[in-house]
Amino acid sequence: MKKLTVDELRRKLRAGDSDINGEAAYEAALALYLSEGNGTACSILAKLAKKKQYREELAEALDITFLTERLASATPSARKNTAVLMGNIGLAEYSRPLIDALEREEYRYVRPSMLLALGAIGDPAAVAFIQRYRVAPAANEDEAKHVEAENAAVRLVLGRTVRGVHARFTGLLREYEIELRCANLLSKQLMEELEELGVRVLRDYPNAVVVSTADLRSLYGARCFSEALFPIRRSVNLTANAIAGCARDFLTELMRGATKAQPPYRYRLSLPSGLDKASFAREIAALLDSDELVNSTSFYDIELRVEQVKERCSLYAKLCCFKDTRFAYRLESLPASIAPSTAAAVLRLASDHLRSRARVLDPFCGSGTMLIERGLLSPCGALTGVDITPKAIEKAQRNVHAAGIDVELVCKDCIKFRANAPYDEVIANMPFGLRVGSHEINDKLYAQFLGKLPEWLAPGGIALLYTMEYTLLRRLISQQSELEFISRQRTEAGGLLPTVFLLRRRES
Repeated sequence: MKKLTVDELRRKLRAGDSDINGEAAYEAALALYLSEGNGTACSILAKLAKKKQYREELAEALDITFLTERLASATPSARKNTAVLMGNIGLAEYSRPLIDALEREEYRYVRPSMLLALGAIGDPAAVAFIQRYRVAPAANEDEAKHVEAENAAVRLVLGRTVRGVHARFTGLLREYEIELRCANLLSKQLMEELEELGVRVLRDYPNAVVVSTADLRSLYGARCFSEALFPIRRSVNLTANAIAGCARDFLTELMRGATKAQPPYRYRLSLPSGLDKASFAREIAALLDSDELVNSTSFYDIELRVEQVKERCSLYAKLCCFKDTRFAYRLESLPASIAPSTAAAVLRLASDHLRSRARVLDPFCGSGTMLIERGLLSPCGALTGVDITPKAIEKAQRNVHAAGIDVELVCKDCIKFRANAPYDEVIANMPFGLRVGSHEINDKLYAQFLGKLPEWLAPGGIALLYTMEYTLLRRLISQQSELEFISRQRTEAGGLLPTVFLLRRRES
């Protein structure tokens, strides 16, 4: 590789030659930068500094005093390229000169490069500065794209350098309405749980219950809801101005009262599908970001959720700094696994028929969720899980161990499983025939399963079956003289409409 001389490189740069071999030009570019402060030569060096060999050489060759002087160059592009170079070299001692340069920088298009350089260095001083840095609003239309680039640089740096939530939930300072989301058509079971806990219920929907409380932690004694959302406002124009205007004060007030952390509070945006999410998120963030709030897609304290309702939207806040440990046992899952909160609600459908110290069998146990939730609902004499797939049994073993519940797990085709003693309850998330198996396979499997139920169940024992095969199971039940139908309940899961069947083995 023939190395370029200083004169050769200078001629190429004057001619606007963009096809310059950086490694061939390295020595000449370094000489030009040191002698003339050439901004384009600096750009060549900045690219080379991404490689360890050149990074170490440049750290030795470039004195911090020289780089600091170049950050004060009268040429904006020279300041910009020097910042990029310093960021790629990445020495912590560069933070202070870059911070000073950024605080006095008047050209908007230079600032993103300085911010990214500080993020690349990532020492405590750089991170602390970025956390408190605020992007000034655009003075005119020409500045708008540079402001957007500046905001994007701040978000990127925060995502790369600040790990985890920096806020910790300490409690609510006042009473809030809180919407607890649950499986569709199973809100009654959640209401029963909440009433047992003494929580004031305001109203209910098919997939949610709204409560009023200042004690967020008390709600997590209930297991039939998946998440807690703070309603901000319903029926809002689906525009960035309307969303930001409604959400700004609510988010900051909630975070001030719920944590002892100092602002800025980091938030993420959850937007409905069917929109240009990236563009819409940037538009909202440009209006929301302030001394109090900073958009961060990777690590955040609170979520602003926008849910579209026809041509308008509803706004909710979710406290991500509150740790929900109810389902921490769920270390493993399968594609067909039931959601833990749904499993809890399904089991409560049969609560009037479940007995303390019952012997319980799940013949399609999968990752063990139904059995674990049954064990947490009331004491059981025995819990047995059967699954034909070794992978499922391995996952269930991890989960039941994490839950601290004693479960016997058997890797076997349930149709070949023989019980040592009758069970009081059979609970099952039945194969849907969608992610696993097919309707044709289910036709035979369900018939065999219904034939096994009287063998597994003690007289008067109950079966709680969660399935998509409504018509098939209903037909098979009608043909089974030893089983009597108690109830059924439709619900919803991921766009599907499963049904919960409750059966009993006849006494005689």
